[in-house]
Amino acid sequence: MKHNQHHIACENVSQSYRSGFSSTVVLDDISLNIEPHSSLAITGSSGSGKSTLLHILSGLQKPTQGKISYGELNLYGWRTRQKRLFFRHTLGMIYQQHHLVMEMSVLQNVMLPLKIAKIKKAKAKALDMIEKVGLAQYSHYLPSMLSGGQKQRVSIARALVTNPKVVVADEPTGCLDAKTAESVSNLMFDLVKDQNATLIIATHDLDLAKRCNNHLKIINGKITK
Repeated sequence: MKHNQHHIACENVSQSYRSGFSSTVVLDDISLNIEPHSSLAITGSSGSGKSTLLHILSGLQKPTQGKISYGELNLYGWRTRQKRLFFRHTLGMIYQQHHLVMEMSVLQNVMLPLKIAKIKKAKAKALDMIEKVGLAQYSHYLPSMLSGGQKQRVSIARALVTNPKVVVADEPTGCLDAKTAESVSNLMFDLVKDQNATLIIATHDLDLAKRCNNHLKIINGKITK
């Protein structure tokens, strides 16, 4: 039976770092499956390995051993062009620190992934997404003119504007106050649902984790449900 191309499998993944003669194990033989259109929260204390696992699932960090598959394709076995297309069209990323280009306007930031992916009508698509995140009147503002919550809304717009099949969020509400965090997380879940995408979140926020279909906790490099 063939898996859907957006079914994600993590098989026997371990991550360790060597320093001199010693080795530190961050992830220890992790296996999990993520179904298309579902949502998964990964929680754990600082240094537990949750962000490392998120980066491995996102194709940003090759594990010491094990593999990540999207459907029947091994993410870390892809050629450069395949991986480039994956980042352009399949994956959208939301960061804790938003990582906006500070010299570019809101509109330019949201247009950026569309330009990179050479998607037509980039300006119209970006403006539509900016309106969906409630920032239509701020499209020509620079990020420095926005509040923390508004910057994260721009980050969400940028991540979703290419209509990715998988959205990965690393502590998306970590720098926000409780009220703003709730508003931003509501927006993120609503837009991901509208786009029928898969959502993977690494977070300290247990209230945010409870909103996901599945919740995994990492303790000492191992998963507990």
